[in-house]
Amino acid sequence: MFSRAARRVRPSIDLVLDRIAETKLRNPTWATVLLGITDDLPPKRIDTIPNDKDYLQLMTGFPTLDDLTPANDAVIFDAFVAQIRLAIDQCGLTPADTKLLSGILDDVNRDG
Repeated sequence: MFSRAARRVRPSIDLVLDRIAETKLRNPTWATVLLGITDDLPPKRIDTIPNDKDYLQLMTGFPTLDDLTPANDAVIFDAFVAQIRLAIDQCGLTPADTKLLSGILDDVNRDG
């Protein structure tokens, strides 16, 4: 169920990630941030996966939702955005860059 729900909202999530990728940070901490979101971990858990490159690899859980049907896609989308926000908070960015990226997520939530 989770995989199907993720595939359904993926185009909308990709638009959010594209906006983030296009944003010029003032003081980038990493060349790339890789984020995995799974239903195998608790939603507030976020693990850093070590590597020897200029990447930050994070793995986080997804909230348990009773309804993963298409009728609940807006809630599913919001849950993915919440996990992206959690990852942004873990990136070690400057407050200004964190605010910049959080603003993108705030706009997405307002726009629906």
